[in-house]
Amino acid sequence: QGGGVLTVRPTAKFGRRREAVTLRSEAFVRRGRGTTLESKIRCSSRKAVSFRNQSDLPSSQCTPPRDYAEDRFYGLGAPAARQPAFLTTETQYVRGEWPKVLAPPTRRHKVCIPRTNDRATSLKSDGLNPSTVFFRPGLLLTVIGDSRDGDNQCVVPKPGTKHGAGMKQATVLLQDMAFNILGRAVVKLRSPGGQRKWGRLSISSARRVPPEMTDAKIRWLGNRLMISYYIISVFSSSVQLLNELHLQFKSGTWKLEEAFIIAEETVEYCCGRNFPFFELPHDVSDGRFFWGEWMLPPKFYPLSDSLDKRKHREQHAKSPFPVLQYDALPVSVHGTSATLVYIPETDELLGIGHIHRPGNRIPSSYSIHGHHYTHLFVTYNSTTLEVNRVSNEFCFPALGGLTADCEIVQFASGLDFCEQTKQILISWGINDCEGVGGFFPWTMIDDMLFSITSQDPKALVNLFSPPPSSFLPETQ
Repeated sequence: QGGGVLTVRPTAKFGRRREAVTLRSEAFVRRGRGTTLESKIRCSSRKAVSFRNQSDLPSSQCTPPRDYAEDRFYGLGAPAARQPAFLTTETQYVRGEWPKVLAPPTRRHKVCIPRTNDRATSLKSDGLNPSTVFFRPGLLLTVIGDSRDGDNQCVVPKPGTKHGAGMKQATVLLQDMAFNILGRAVVKLRSPGGQRKWGRLSISSARRVPPEMTDAKIRWLGNRLMISYYIISVFSSSVQLLNELHLQFKSGTWKLEEAFIIAEETVEYCCGRNFPFFELPHDVSDGRFFWGEWMLPPKFYPLSDSLDKRKHREQHAKSPFPVLQYDALPVSVHGTSATLVYIPETDELLGIGHIHRPGNRIPSSYSIHGHHYTHLFVTYNSTTLEVNRVSNEFCFPALGGLTADCEIVQFASGLDFCEQTKQILISWGINDCEGVGGFFPWTMIDDMLFSITSQDPKALVNLFSPPPSSFLPETQ
């Protein structure tokens, strides 16, 4: 995926005993081994990176899947009369069809932050909304949220009670292809240029953990590993932040020692959350890198145009991509996976959007925020960024025993594609409490997609219609 390669080199600025992964267009060389590895084959079936002689790798892995109350599941297959009105008479679905259960053909893997002596309470989250990418042959890299002082939605508090949990920090996990954890590090903030202010935060320490680093997601942009997130207390709930993610390993090994962002590299994008950041396979008049304000109807801008509040009015006076402006939809389709990945076989960009019903995020007996999520795949023309194809809505099978059903809060927070193996890697969160990852063959996703009428502003509106009177969803 994408060109370019990575360089591991000593960094004088942060000390010569460690090595920092920096992203440059040079050969990847691990000092002392002479091994070269191009990033374009980071997900190939070649021999995986060896972890022999590293006895200090963490041994703690994930706890078993959690048990949730019956009302935390969709109840797929139940008669429509037993479903709430916001799922039946008060909404519309893609092609008027109920969501399908999309199960990976191989095992799903729980993704978590290992707990040791702090697992005394079942209210502790195992990690929120993992975002996973292919990192090296045989290796994955995940960013997952960690909340240390609340219950998140492992158990939903009664309406009216204070919900004290949020994503307090982001943790990087180095994993094998079975999602076993090989190393981890909390993402920290550095300011090598001596920047004193970062949003509303005074930087009093050269290395500190950013507060409330929420909805952190990673993706490759060219040969650079980027992380997006937002921090309400420091910036705003409507400002998405983007940084390069820097990693440090112990000299001569793959032991992950530190993950950090640099304050001077932070770029703000406004206004919203879960923006996709992506790369086109070729240059267009406005460059190669873009970000999206909306997935459907699509509204994309060149990545060089950061929409902080000072530039918001000026930038929105420009025409977004695509040139074709689609009519508004009867339901809101939000961004999810934080990127679009290029599929060479069809010359398209693939992304995931989500819908939650009802469309508001008002606390209820179901959830603290939105609930009854469904997802859908969308592909875009790699040149015009017009919508090519869309899938029916789907949800992922429950992580526990109810594999024919889905949890009502699911969030597909990670997406990547391996061109060599033709695998789609998807990671998703459950109930803001635990995470899952799985591999899907591209052919499986390709078969789900159907074409829409090109050059028709009403093409997306016409996708949606009321559901049938019976509620008998199928398993994909």
